[in-house]
Amino acid sequence: MKKIMKYRLSSYFTTILLFALIIALIESGMVFFVINFSVPQLCKFDVVDLLKLLIVSFSIWACIVGVTKFFICLSNKIANMLLKVSINTFIFILLLIIISIDLISWKFYFLNDYFLSMELVQFALVNFSRLLLHFMQTGFLKIIIHLISVIGIVFLILWFLGKNKQKESKPTFFLIFIFSLSMIFFIIINTEIHPFLSFFKTPRFDGSSFIYEIDESILIRKDKKQELPEKFPDSPVIVIMIESMRYDLIDIEPCPIPFMKSLVDESFLFNKSYAVSSHSDYEDLSVWFSNYPLRSSKRTKYKKRSPFKRTSIFAVFKNLKYKTAYISSQNERWGNMISWLDIPEIDFFFHSEHFKNETWFNEDDKKGLASLIKNKIATAGKVEDSQTIKIAENWISDLNKKEAFFLGMNFQNTHFNYIIPPNGEEPYQPATIDFPTIFYYWPEEKLQFIRNRYLNSIYNVDIIIKNFSYFLKQLGIWDKCYFVIIGDSGEAFYEHGFGNHAGSMYNECMQTFTLIKPPNGVSSYTIENPINHIDILPAVLDLMNIPIPNSFQGVSPFNINQNRDIYMHTNSIVHQDGIIDWPWKLLVNYQPQDEAELYNLEFDPMEKRNLIHSHKDRTNELFDKLMNWRNTQLVYYRKPQYYLIFEPPRLN
Repeated sequence: MKKIMKYRLSSYFTTILLFALIIALIESGMVFFVINFSVPQLCKFDVVDLLKLLIVSFSIWACIVGVTKFFICLSNKIANMLLKVSINTFIFILLLIIISIDLISWKFYFLNDYFLSMELVQFALVNFSRLLLHFMQTGFLKIIIHLISVIGIVFLILWFLGKNKQKESKPTFFLIFIFSLSMIFFIIINTEIHPFLSFFKTPRFDGSSFIYEIDESILIRKDKKQELPEKFPDSPVIVIMIESMRYDLIDIEPCPIPFMKSLVDESFLFNKSYAVSSHSDYEDLSVWFSNYPLRSSKRTKYKKRSPFKRTSIFAVFKNLKYKTAYISSQNERWGNMISWLDIPEIDFFFHSEHFKNETWFNEDDKKGLASLIKNKIATAGKVEDSQTIKIAENWISDLNKKEAFFLGMNFQNTHFNYIIPPNGEEPYQPATIDFPTIFYYWPEEKLQFIRNRYLNSIYNVDIIIKNFSYFLKQLGIWDKCYFVIIGDSGEAFYEHGFGNHAGSMYNECMQTFTLIKPPNGVSSYTIENPINHIDILPAVLDLMNIPIPNSFQGVSPFNINQNRDIYMHTNSIVHQDGIIDWPWKLLVNYQPQDEAELYNLEFDPMEKRNLIHSHKDRTNELFDKLMNWRNTQLVYYRKPQYYLIFEPPRLN
């Protein structure tokens, strides 16, 4: 009997570890080949690195295969068919997710030289359906091939491990599990050379280690009342947030935004307007609520009943008897923003899921998502902006002419890969995208094509806004309304080694075109002082003599006589904080690596010369300011004694 148990233990142990070794050899060989022969910009793997990777991969896969084998044996012992199917389905889905994350993270590493973080993976899983629509549009065939390959790998593993139907001994599983787990923890201490180990990486310094009390003298109690103006204003307010609208579009010749440029002479133009974040789920809500997005050292999750949700700009105007609407081309389930946007203070809420008309067909995407949409297999993730503006026009037309209204809109045509509306003009050439592309990483040698496509998309959005202004003039609204244009972020074209946005907070991603056109008769001028996007709607309220809510962290730039410190925070492809104390800009990176960058924007607006080592005093000064802001934010949102009683803190 002892010989039989010893044989079974040895047999199972050897089989599983041998299978794990085969997977590790395949993974290590693939990585070694790609890094050393296919992707020249990555650091090469030497023999020691390869050996480390092989050991790590073997340890991880031994653990995964051992756990999988345990569940297979458990399933074999169960007579109840429903429970058996449930366990087998669980095994299949779990393996599918694990292998998919492993392959995607390696792909991410090959493109960016660092692995996916746990927070990015969690965010991707939460937004899986929206991400799938985007990748179907930009790489449908590749997704199908990858999915079939992963499913094939999962079936192969399950077939191999399920071949032997003998009863599994518990010591076998626990021996494998403990052995593998101990090896993983041992190696975690020494290396971060595998995607799964990167999930457990924490930055050596993330700026959140200083825990202290907030000086309550800088806080405003939530129960402090604000008086409404004796005479309600009646000027309509229209705010259009435009995806990926760079600050320098106004300077390009020929100009891709001729109509918006023509508004400058009659508008407040903000020459140094900075987004609060490089990605939409943080940036957009920050504008509408005038709050910084930094609420946790982890990713912010928007919940319907969150104690952190404060007064929105829609609530401000609703209290002033305005009709309110939010009309968006995007799917506001992205990042679960809908939880904070589909609110009672908004009389009419519309986003892409509410669109009932015929979906626009992208002629440049005949083999991808567009063909699925045309055949009613899938639905579009966004609405084309010329359709969105019609919905806004219909809403305005249905209002009583005497009703004041606040309208917020979100345009998405200018999001990668840049939509051209039906019969749209394309003056910037060449602009045909007939090559594989993916967000954040596309062939740099094709930059001219991508950039021209972007300019054509912006050019057509400018036409849409111009036609909208004609509509407003016909109704007698244009001359008496506040008309606000905000780029929600900028857009990168490999100025710093990547494309699009959602990455590091360089100027091309953060500085946007921003203006406020006031009603006729209001004198306007260009504002040279830096502002943050959370300051824009407080500026509108200030112009209208409406009290700025105590919960707003933004301030009116018209009430500031000196440069205000600009704070920024992003937690997407990178995790980073930033401060601008003009002309100095400091970026503090936490992930994927711990480092800092200092730039003088006056002499180096393209941020090519990092002065972190030559200006240590300036670096320390800005670092202290930035960490004070970061820690004040984190302490406020961490402790109920603050966020339940007081409004969010204002530091300047």
